[in-house]
Order: sequence, then C-alpha cells, then structure tokens
Amino acid sequence: MWEVFSGGKSPYPGTNPVTLVQMLEKGERLPKPYNSACSDEIYTMMLTCWEAVPDERPSFKTLYNNASKIIGGIAGYLEIGFNPFTAVTSCGEDGGRATTESSVMQEGRKE
Repeated sequence: MWEVFSGGKSPYPGTNPVTLVQMLEKGERLPKPYNSACSDEIYTMMLTCWEAVPDERPSFKTLYNNASKIIGGIAGYLEIGFNPFTAVTSCGEDGGRATTESSVMQEGRKE
C-alpha cells in the first residue's frame, strides 16, 4: 500500500537488510506518503499491517471491509451518476434549453 500511495517509491532505498531489521525491531516505520490521496485513515490502516506481532495485524477480511468503507466514501464523492438511458438537457444554439435523447436511446429506436 505504501508504494502505491508514495507514487511507486522504494520503501527503504539504500538501507541494508541488517539495518532495516534493526530499525523495524525498534518500532520505526515508513512515514506517511506526502500526498493528498493518502488520508490519515489509510495511513493508520498501513500501520496496523506493520504490527510486529502477526496476531495483532488485521485479517484480509478486515482490511477489505475497511478499504471498502474508505473507497466507498471517495467513490460516492466522485460518482458522476450519468444514466445513458435518460434524456439529457443542454443549452440550445440560441441559448435556450433544449432536450435531446442520449445516444443509447437513439440507437435503440433504429432497430
């Protein structure tokens, strides 16, 4: 997850494995990626995955449920809600409102 939200950066560039293990044993973890896509909620989820004791890490089911809630909130915000089967209202050439059918509705009539 960290790699995705950091834009593909390497997690511990140039750190040798022995030093990395020592850092992790001391409780050091990767910093929160610096971008607006990585919310505190997502970073907290990352931190839970990095718990030292495996039994304290979330299950895949828990991760899935938490990620679904986070993504669901984002998806609801980004949802365009366009239905190709409904009429589309637009401005006519004279500035007045003109209603046209969607291309899907028009194609259906050709058959």
